Amino acid sequence: MSSEALSGEQLKEHATKQALAGDYVGARQTASRIGDTENLRQAWQNILFVAAECRDVYAVKETIVACPDEKLFYCHAYRDLPHTFIKAGDMDGAIEVARAMGDLGFWGLMGIAFHLAQGGDLVRAKEVLSFVHQDLEALVMPMLDECYSKAMAQQNIRQSGR
Repeated sequence: MSSEALSGEQLKEHATKQALAGDYVGARQTASRIGDTENLRQAWQNILFVAAECRDVYAVKETIVACPDEKLFYCHAYRDLPHTFIKAGDMDGAIEVARAMGDLGFWGLMGIAFHLAQGGDLVRAKEVLSFVHQDLEALVMPMLDECYSKAMAQQNIRQSGR
């Protein structure tokens, strides 16, 4: 891009194109030059969601960490970001992303724990739950055990019906 002063809209579009081309570092640098809040928010979200759609866990985590204000990510799609990786079958990626989200990753970690319990992996579900604040863990653990028990009962019914 030329050195002339660019508008926030132009910088946002350029950052998005960089992200689409896989240049997440350049996209983040471009986004950091945006002065107005709306284009800044859209640019950071675009970079994040492009990286997520490409299933690039590293780029997602680095974008979350590099963002100057986590409030720029506040939206429903951000909250559901770990689920993108679950749907793709990347449970480890989902966990890494949820943990990188800090407090905002709470619901992602909860969803992952319940997904694992329903799939019959209670040990790993409890491991994921250990990343959640201890007070909340005590609240959720009984629900997680019940979810697991129901999943195992359904599995036993299916197996006995064969």
